[in-house]
Amino acid sequence: MVTAFVPNLMLLLLGAAAAFWLLRTGMVRRGVFVLVVLFAAADLALLARHAFDLRGAWLHAPLLLMQGVAIAAAGWLVIALTRRRWSTVRSKRQHLFAAGMAHYLRDELPQAATVFSQLRRADPWDVPATIAFANVLAAQGRVRQALRLLGHGAALDVRAEYRDLIDQQRQRLRGAK
Repeated sequence: MVTAFVPNLMLLLLGAAAAFWLLRTGMVRRGVFVLVVLFAAADLALLARHAFDLRGAWLHAPLLLMQGVAIAAAGWLVIALTRRRWSTVRSKRQHLFAAGMAHYLRDELPQAATVFSQLRRADPWDVPATIAFANVLAAQGRVRQALRLLGHGAALDVRAEYRDLIDQQRQRLRGAK
């Protein structure tokens, strides 16, 4: 484990950059979580080392947490962006989305849910797939999960292209509740 200042500062900056990217692209909960954990762990490590002159677990545990979260956040972001760009699912997105909508319209909800969740795994920023998956959940009677997913879709919709549709779906589901 590295306890030197510069490598830890670089990891902190790497994790913060990944968190800000997540915040900017609409993944607010994930980005806030990463930022809070990173800065709380860094603060605990600095307090342990410089304010209380502690070594051992009091210094190493927060540093390990900070390093792990920074590497995990940056790694997840790289994998998600790579999968978004070059996955086979992403290359067949139009066909899969149409197949998912066909399943949904034929009331084949488990198959539609599989297709839309597959699209969301390939591209976590896919707002139409998120909305469609929320519709499938609502049709299955899982209204609370659908509302939560529509809220997530609204956060992902940073250009407000689907804002009206999401608002209408939310109102419709709240009325059905």
